[in-house]
Parts: sequence; C-alpha cells; structure tokens
Amino acid sequence: MQNRAVAADEWTYLCQGLPQVRHLARQRGWAAELEHVLDGLRDGTRSVTAVLEWVCGRLGVPSNSRGYVPVPGQEAVAPPAGSYACPGRRCRRTETREPGAALPECAVSGEPMSFG
Repeated sequence: MQNRAVAADEWTYLCQGLPQVRHLARQRGWAAELEHVLDGLRDGTRSVTAVLEWVCGRLGVPSNSRGYVPVPGQEAVAPPAGSYACPGRRCRRTETREPGAALPECAVSGEPMSFG
C-alpha cells in the first residue's frame, strides 16, 4: 500500500500541473488519450503514481514514482494564527500574509504592518 503522504504529494503535483499538461496534450495531439488515463484515475483503475509516470513519459521527462516524504519533524507547519495590523494602531485595518508574499504595508505611512 502506498504511503498516504506520498499519494497526497503526487495528487497535489498532478492537480497543480494538470492545466499545463492538458494544454501541451492538446498541442501535441494526445488530449483524448490523457483524458482516458485521467478517467482511470477517477474511477480507481489507475493509481496516481501510474498516471504521473504515464504523463512524464508522454512529456519526455523523468518521473520519480517514489515521491517525496519529509523527514519526520520537518513537515510544513501552518502559519501562526494572527494577522497584520496598523503599525501605529491608528486604524482597524488588518491583513493576512500569504506565504512568500511581501509584508503588508500601511497605505498612508508606507511602514510595514505589525503582526499580532
């Protein structure tokens, strides 16, 4: 049985890349074949690993069917609870920060907002 973390990573990888894969499949003339393979994934007759291997083969890129499993204790953690607020506490504006995004700034002063 496949490790659930690996399967979840593979599903995520496939889901995120599928729009681009579908575009390439249409350009290269194998869109119908791709949808047939995806039907197998949806109905449970193909594993996500098998689908990824097939897609990678069609694209001519190496596949890593073993996936990625983080070292115990190294899993991604949820961001801390809270939001960013006005740096001078002059207003009630709050913002959340997306991972990798710039710090929100006060639109008036240009100062970075305070976390709390």
